Amino acid sequence: MCTKKDIEPLLFDLRNVDYKPVNYEYLVKNGQLSRDIEPSSLSDDDYVSYHLVDEGIYLAFRQEDMAFFHMALFIIDDDNTLHSFECSSGDIIFKPGMSRKDMHEEYGQPKKSIPPKIIMNEYYGWMDCYDISQTEMKFRYDSSEKLKTVSFTRLVYDKYSGKTEWSMFV
Repeated sequence: MCTKKDIEPLLFDLRNVDYKPVNYEYLVKNGQLSRDIEPSSLSDDDYVSYHLVDEGIYLAFRQEDMAFFHMALFIIDDDNTLHSFECSSGDIIFKPGMSRKDMHEEYGQPKKSIPPKIIMNEYYGWMDCYDISQTEMKFRYDSSEKLKTVSFTRLVYDKYSGKTEWSMFV
C-alpha cells in the first residue's frame, strides 16, 4: 500500500476561492509536483492532466493558464493497488476499507447520490456528491460499497476572472 503524505496543500489550493487559482508552475516550485511528469491529456482538450499512477493521484489544469482545478485520489486503482492519503499531522484522511456508511457519518448525507449501474459490462458503484466551500467533492464506491475514488473539482474559477464553470465538465 502506498501512502501519500501531506495532501492538505493541494486541497487548500483547490478550495481557496478567495484567491486566484494556483497554476502548474506554482505546484512545481513548491515541490508538490515534479517537472519530469508528462501530461496525459490530448492536445485538443481544453485542460491538461497529469496522472501520478504510483501515488494514486490525478490532477487537471486549465489549458489557457494552467490553473489547477481538479484532483482525483484513487484509494483503489484499476490494478487493485491500494493508496491512503494523510495530512501533515499524520492523520489518515482517506484509506482502503472505508465504507459508504463511514463517509456518511463523517460528511453527513450527500446533496446527491447516484445508484450503482452497469455500462458496457463495467460496474460503477454508488457515487455521492457534496459541495464544500465552492468545491465539489465526489466519493465513488466499489461493488461492496468501499471507497474507491475521491475527487475534488473547484466550482468557481476565481473572483478575478468572473468565470463560474470549468469547461471540462460543461
